[in-house]
Amino acid sequence: MNSNAAQVRLNDGNQAFAALLAGMTDENGRVQNIVSVDPRDLGLLADDPALPKQRPFAAILGCSDARVPVELIFSEGPNDLFVVRVAGNGLGPEVLGSLKYAVEHLGGSLKLIVVL
Repeated sequence: MNSNAAQVRLNDGNQAFAALLAGMTDENGRVQNIVSVDPRDLGLLADDPALPKQRPFAAILGCSDARVPVELIFSEGPNDLFVVRVAGNGLGPEVLGSLKYAVEHLGGSLKLIVVL
């Protein structure tokens, strides 16, 4: 995957999420989307005691607003996104340090940085 493919994946996921909200509600006005989860991404396999390696394809800087669940709005699961959340999307030293960590240590899988 390259940066263009990563951006297309995020855009496609967000379009799927938007479509879900636009017309697929149940009788209570709720929507449901099933995101595949690999137990290895959570370290849940009994036969593999090692912690899972991070392998996100994108780093996302987003607001800490609880109404914007970043993984859900892009239809992604655990270990797909490296999410940094801060009120107001301000790029202070802690946020910059987190993004720098992602670039320096997750470069094998990381292809894109997105600021919401």
